[in-house]
Parts: sequence; structure tokens; C-alpha cells
Amino acid sequence: MPSRRLVLASLILVACTRTAPETLPPASCITHDRDGHIEQCFDFVGADSRRFGARTCQEMELTPLFQDGRPCPVEKRVGTCARRMGTPLASSERCYRDAKVCKERCASDGGSFSP
Repeated sequence: MPSRRLVLASLILVACTRTAPETLPPASCITHDRDGHIEQCFDFVGADSRRFGARTCQEMELTPLFQDGRPCPVEKRVGTCARRMGTPLASSERCYRDAKVCKERCASDGGSFSP
């Protein structure tokens, strides 16, 4: 049976050699309204949403712009809808035009809205 010191030393060694979870660089997808103003932006937070962000962005309407390595802009933001946080599919929708519509869309999709 291993001694307490050996067990403690092993636990300390394991704790010290663990690496931090991989941090993925930001990625986002901006959609503009017909007048060219930012309407929505999606921050891809989870590993899977980040991995498939470019493809997801291409499937959106109104000529989306995928920004690899850049988060959504903070200027003129009127609300945020967090979806599936804490999962590989986590994403945040940033709204820039109509907070009420964003809040309703967020609620219907099971997200959490914040102004």
C-alpha cells in the first residue's frame, strides 16, 4: 500500500503538470441590413460553434462577413442573447438595431437576453 507522502506527491505532480484548456481565438459573423448598418453579430464561443462558424456564417442572409480572430464590435450594441453557454455549441448573438425583436427571438430560442 503506497504511503501518504507518495500519494500526496503524485497528486501534486498531476496538478502541476495539467495544462490549461485550449483557448480558441475569437470568431464572429456580422450581418448588415439593406442600408449597410450592422444588424446582428454572432460571437462563436464554444469549440464546435467556433469550428463551424465560417460555414454557419456563409449560410446566413444579407451578405454576412465572417471575422476569424475578431469578436463582435461593442459599439452601438442594444442587446445580447447567450445560447447554449457552457456547451461546445455556445454562441452569443449581439443585436444592434431592435432590442425588442432581439429579446423576443432570444426567448423563442431558449436563450438568455441581456441589454
